[in-house]
Amino acid sequence: MKRTREELSKIEQIKTLDALYTASSVLNGRKEVKEFLRDLLTESERIMLGRRILIARLLLSGSTYTEIIDEMKVGKDTVAKVDRWIL
Repeated sequence: MKRTREELSKIEQIKTLDALYTASSVLNGRKEVKEFLRDLLTESERIMLGRRILIARLLLSGSTYTEIIDEMKVGKDTVAKVDRWIL
């Protein structure tokens, strides 16, 4: 049965994330990371994750929300979410 993040207890969320972090921490090099993510995520999920990383880079380089919205064709909420993520 499918469960959403909200349906997991805090302890279940922590254990799940810990398993992900532990599994990814043993990866060596770009090739292993690429294979891991390809096996773990759909192509759409990988693209969306990559876009969030590009947004984070733009924020860290000093781009404004408006510049990022125009360049990346994303909404203000997406930029704000990434901005909170990199704090």
